Amino acid sequence: MSARDTDWIETYFEVVTWINDQLNNEDSLPHRQECHKGRGGLYELAEELTDEFQKDYGEIKWGEKLEYYDVLEIFLNDKNDEDA
Repeated sequence: MSARDTDWIETYFEVVTWINDQLNNEDSLPHRQECHKGRGGLYELAEELTDEFQKDYGEIKWGEKLEYYDVLEIFLNDKNDEDA
């Protein structure tokens, strides 16, 4: 498995964790996605958000100027706000 694959899987895990944490929040993107598209919509959302994050930030050297978890949290919260 390449480092790129490992990075994607790690991001996917964090995105799925965030989605799960947001499901009880009726104003959240994950909650609305589940209401409109069911459980399968959450799978799609997790993959889409992971792909977009990796596309935008996949080449970053974390810890030099940016912290991975901080940037991912901002990215996900921004997506949540965009869709509100």
